[in-house]
Amino acid sequence: MARKKVRKAGGRAQAQRQQVHRQQMQRQQMSGEQLERQQVERERAKRQQEGQRREQLLMQQRREMQQRREMQQRQEMLRQRQMYGAPVQEEGKRKKKARRFYDYDLLVVIIFLTVFGLIMIYSSSAYNAQVSRQPSNYYMVRQGQIAVAGFILMLIISKIDYHFFAKFTVPAVVVSYICEILVTFTPLGIAVNGKKRWLGTRSLRFQPAELVKIVVILLLAVLITRLGKQINEWRVWGMIAVLIGPLALLVTMNNLSSGIIICGIAFVMMFIACKRKWPFIATVALGITVIVHVILFLPYETKEMMFHTIDHLNKLDIQGIKLQLLHILKGTDLAAVYEKTHFHVPDMEEYIELLGSCIAKLRPDIIVHRLTGDGPKELLIAPLWTSAKRTVLNRFHQYLKQQDIWQGKDYHV
Repeated sequence: MARKKVRKAGGRAQAQRQQVHRQQMQRQQMSGEQLERQQVERERAKRQQEGQRREQLLMQQRREMQQRREMQQRQEMLRQRQMYGAPVQEEGKRKKKARRFYDYDLLVVIIFLTVFGLIMIYSSSAYNAQVSRQPSNYYMVRQGQIAVAGFILMLIISKIDYHFFAKFTVPAVVVSYICEILVTFTPLGIAVNGKKRWLGTRSLRFQPAELVKIVVILLLAVLITRLGKQINEWRVWGMIAVLIGPLALLVTMNNLSSGIIICGIAFVMMFIACKRKWPFIATVALGITVIVHVILFLPYETKEMMFHTIDHLNKLDIQGIKLQLLHILKGTDLAAVYEKTHFHVPDMEEYIELLGSCIAKLRPDIIVHRLTGDGPKELLIAPLWTSAKRTVLNRFHQYLKQQDIWQGKDYHV
């Protein structure tokens, strides 16, 4: 039995060896072309597998990007709805109206400044109201009513998507230019206290300068948003200067304070939006000016004393000066002193003569911002001739021509 098993095992081993030998012979018999063809097919299959893997990976990345984009869109839509009070529905919850976002810090500051302003109005106008036979809080109450109407209008406008106002930027700029041109260069401008700042009728009128302030804010907001990083380029700054500069100049011709405010608005908005800060810092450092207010003909003040004041100011680093006559108003301590002592108050010719001498002694580079003033007619005790401000200025201009006087004529270093 053992021998039979050994024979069978030997037979199987021999058969296996023969099979392996036949396979080796077959491989040896295969031509080189067949081997090359098999190698090419294997490489092709491998490349196909790699291409499929890459395609699957790209498809997965595209799906992830699409999902992120949809998520961002949903978040932006939810934010917009919350901001503008649209109904928002969360999973498992009922619909409810989202709270509108407000800058509560800014709102508190606005309320504080409004209340403070009303207190200042009461402090400065109580006497005028009593003189006009009105309650002492008459002007404060009237301004308070306007402030309440302004707050209501502010809340109504806050319900509107601010992007809506961007559509009216160009028409608003055009209307602003037209209004300022009408005020400055046509008889339609209404003069109050010798200054043309109003349009409309005597009973219903408005100041175009107030419209310009809003238009400048709207225009710059649109430009800063749409230009993006280009707002830092010099050519863009030049374009903005061309758009806003002439408008600010037209406002300044009639209302210096409003012109300064408009330039300040543009300056601050550009400073915040631009990455390049040094031009703004340099402008502030170089643009700080000192303006001195000088009141002439104080009680018992002589001409020599007033000339000495002008000579002293010439030695100081000042850039502007305001010259004005002393006004005596009802209800003031100065009025009480005047009633007791009746100190000297000049007439128009005496004031113009002294003013001409001051201008002749004044340093030529100092800008003159004011030559005379006018107090409230219902409160003015003396000098009464100052209420005709236009007449005073015309007479002074005539006096300068007659006496051949110009600024700095008698100035000596």
